[in-house]
Amino acid sequence: MVSSSDDAALAALRERYGDRYGIRRAGSLWVANPRRECDIVAPTITEDSGTALAEALDNPPLRAGRPLAALGLGPIDAEAPPRPAPAPAAEDGPAAAPA
Repeated sequence: MVSSSDDAALAALRERYGDRYGIRRAGSLWVANPRRECDIVAPTITEDSGTALAEALDNPPLRAGRPLAALGLGPIDAEAPPRPAPAPAAEDGPAAAPA
């Protein structure tokens, strides 16, 4: 159950960060998503408290991978032919010992 202090904290977060993030509660989690797609910031930020979310939004975590659009992937279209899988990343062999 959401308390009135949680409601006040959610309103304060939306007031402070709402121009950059969509902020909501999902059960016991506090969740923020950037309003604009960003190649640097994580697409979803979740924390266990409003205070922790505010700290995370002041210094947002970096994105772990590239956005799907950067990979040429988009929404699934049942009519479209399957897309080829991306080429595997080249693996470096063992480091050469200095001579």
